[in-house]
Amino acid sequence: MLTDLFIQSLRACGGEASSVGAAELPRALAALVGAGGLVVVTPELESLALELAERGVECRVASRLGAGDAGLEADLRAAEVALTRGLVGIARSGTVAVGPGGGNGGLLAALAPRHVVLLGEEDIVDSLAHAMQVISERFHGLGGEAVFITGPSRTADIEMLSVVGVHGPLGLHVVVVRREAG
Repeated sequence: MLTDLFIQSLRACGGEASSVGAAELPRALAALVGAGGLVVVTPELESLALELAERGVECRVASRLGAGDAGLEADLRAAEVALTRGLVGIARSGTVAVGPGGGNGGLLAALAPRHVVLLGEEDIVDSLAHAMQVISERFHGLGGEAVFITGPSRTADIEMLSVVGVHGPLGLHVVVVRREAG
């Protein structure tokens, strides 16, 4: 099954994964992100942010429309967790692609210490070639970037030592939202 291979591949790259049903999502996310810090979300997840706020999670919606807004900049700098929607997941590598999400999908993916991605189970494909095909067919009107992420940020360009979190999040957690039976 592609979902199991995706989760196994992501974990092999240092990422974390969980799988929940759509009905369980707000409760599971509230437990995952906790109430200890600011969570910034992309605009298409605004209704989920409201549900998280009802559960005691401090959330802000970040949109490029507010790019000159000092409050938005402060929120981005203060965020402990970025919550974005995944466009497609690649089972063989454990890679997830995030999109512009109101203009900030890639930006949010790089700034907060923890990045949580929501990915529909039906959006997991087997290979990069298949992922590129899906993105070109379904998301041709993105109006921005698609960022491919495999595990937490990692670099080895300083003395050939692998260091996590230099150019992005220390942690990546993908929540696979299971298809509802029916």
